[in-house]
Amino acid sequence: GHTVKVFLPFYQSVSKSAAVKDSGVKPMQIRLGEKSLEVGLKVTTLSGHPAEVFLVDCPIFFDRPELLRDRNTGLAYPDNDERFILFCRASLEFLKELGFGPTVIQANDWQAALESMVACIGPFAPHMAEELWQQLGHSTSVHIDTWPKADPAFLVTDTMVIVVQVNGKVRA
Repeated sequence: GHTVKVFLPFYQSVSKSAAVKDSGVKPMQIRLGEKSLEVGLKVTTLSGHPAEVFLVDCPIFFDRPELLRDRNTGLAYPDNDERFILFCRASLEFLKELGFGPTVIQANDWQAALESMVACIGPFAPHMAEELWQQLGHSTSVHIDTWPKADPAFLVTDTMVIVVQVNGKVRA
C-alpha cells in the first residue's frame, strides 16, 4: 500500500460540489514576488477512494466562476502563471506542515492536461466531451477547437535496457 495525498486548488466549483472541512493546519503566508498571500488548507475525500484530497485555499486566486478563463472576455486570466506558482509553493509548504515526506511528487498544469484529454475523446464520446469542455470554462465547442499538437521530441525512438528476473535469477 501507498499513501496518496492529492492537492488541488480550492476552486469555486469544488466548494459547490464537495463536502469540504478545515484541515486543522494553520493558514500561512506564501511569498510570491513582492506579494505575501495568506493561504489556507481545506480537506475533502473522493467517493469510494481512501486518498485525502487537500484543497489549497487562496480566494483571490481560486474563488472565481471559471477555472482558467474570464467568463466575460473568454480570455485566460492574466495571472494564471502566478496562480499555478502559488499553488505549487503552497502545496510543498503544506506537505512539510503535515509531516508528509513523499517519495514522488507529480506537479503539472493539470487543467491543460485535462483540456488535451477532453479534445482527444471528442470524436469517440462527443456529448461527454462537450459537457466536460464547458465545465473547463470554454464557451465554444470542443469540436471547433484546435487538436492537441504532438511534441516531436517524444516521438524519438529510445533504447531501453529492461532487466528481467525469473525465479530470482537475472535473465538477459
